[in-house]
Amino acid sequence: MHKFIAIFTLALTLGLAACLVVIQPFPLLHDFLEWMYQGWLFNQLSTGTDEAIAVQYALVNYPVPNSLSQVAMGLLNTLVSPALAGKIWLGVYLGLATTLWVVAQRRSGDALQQLLLTSMITFGPGFWNGYINFQFALLLFALYLLIDTSGRQRSLWLTLLFSILLFFSHATVFLVFALYCVASILLDRSSVFSRRAIQLSCLIPSALLFGWYSIVLLSSYAAQNDTSMGLSKWVQYKAYTLAKQGPFHNFIQHNGKSLLDQVDLLYKAGFVANFAFAGLLVLWLLVLSWSLLRGRLAESLRSAVPVWPLLITLAACFVIYLVSGSNTLGVVNLGERFLIVALMMLLLLFKCPALLQRALSVIAGLFMLYLLGATIVLSGGKLQQYTVARSSDTAELSQYVDEIYANSRHQFFNHRLFIYADRGLELLKPEPGVLPIDLTTSVIQLK
Repeated sequence: MHKFIAIFTLALTLGLAACLVVIQPFPLLHDFLEWMYQGWLFNQLSTGTDEAIAVQYALVNYPVPNSLSQVAMGLLNTLVSPALAGKIWLGVYLGLATTLWVVAQRRSGDALQQLLLTSMITFGPGFWNGYINFQFALLLFALYLLIDTSGRQRSLWLTLLFSILLFFSHATVFLVFALYCVASILLDRSSVFSRRAIQLSCLIPSALLFGWYSIVLLSSYAAQNDTSMGLSKWVQYKAYTLAKQGPFHNFIQHNGKSLLDQVDLLYKAGFVANFAFAGLLVLWLLVLSWSLLRGRLAESLRSAVPVWPLLITLAACFVIYLVSGSNTLGVVNLGERFLIVALMMLLLLFKCPALLQRALSVIAGLFMLYLLGATIVLSGGKLQQYTVARSSDTAELSQYVDEIYANSRHQFFNHRLFIYADRGLELLKPEPGVLPIDLTTSVIQLK
């Protein structure tokens, strides 16, 4: 049975990869198309190829913790076309994710773990939202955890390397990684003081980079505040955020209508399944909490990872998830990023009770089949572009979002995959033109 589940998971991954990387002219993944376009801009600015671009844009003169993918795709642009560069980079992500989960599964002997990691992390909400930098950061942190829990003494060079890579991938995951490392080092009583001081010093370069970036953007972040919400609104918001980690995702087409407008029963089933999934995750957390109170949490660990550094890190992630609003420090759904990192750590490092794991896996397996079918349908459709509202014009953006949802019967668990299709269509041209950029946490800036 475990062999069948492992093969099933790999087959679904290959099927989704074929749609996104082979069949589609460019991957239809929300923000990913914007990052592809900015990768091409980075290439043009770095090489000085297009003077028209240099008139409007410039490279920033400070480190940016959301720049790994733009730079990587920009470098690939020197060898291949922009669209192919995006596909190659997405292929690298899918290949690395699959490899990591297979390695984790072989260590644990648990194919259901592989299925859940694939459903919740590889093809989780961050993936369909096109948060490619965040997704790579998750994989890099997972790789570090797999190496760090292999029984070897933590390498100083390894900590230094991953701290730099994670900083340039995504600030959220970098902060969780840094907290985990600091807690592990300070609570390691088997290590002498001088050794711990040297280990901590490995985090100094990335800490300086993060401090530099924070100082540069402090004024713009301070100007963006959350709107307050009452208890009822807060409970709904947090429950929905957790439910979004379930395997059901509703795709909005280029005309603003849900892919499931004519299959409303499937949408309702997915809606219920995601909240059931969230309930099972909460139940698992309660089981782990009970094990902690009884002093038996170590029995739930998959490896000999230190318990208290792990608990401190997970507790910090969940607290930030609970206290963050919808737009904290200028970051949309900041709490969700910390929640996803925490769930990845749970799936990777903790054993889930057999009954709960089977229930989670049944829901994940069924709706991954739906995801494959939905992606095939989208891949076969005609590419049309939205009239994309620019984020620099808040009123226009709000009007645009209202119009999108006015055309759909379904308003939850949505991914507007075509929203940046104009970027992809532009990059298919022999000589792409200059478009406005929406995502400003980038190595590209307006002059």
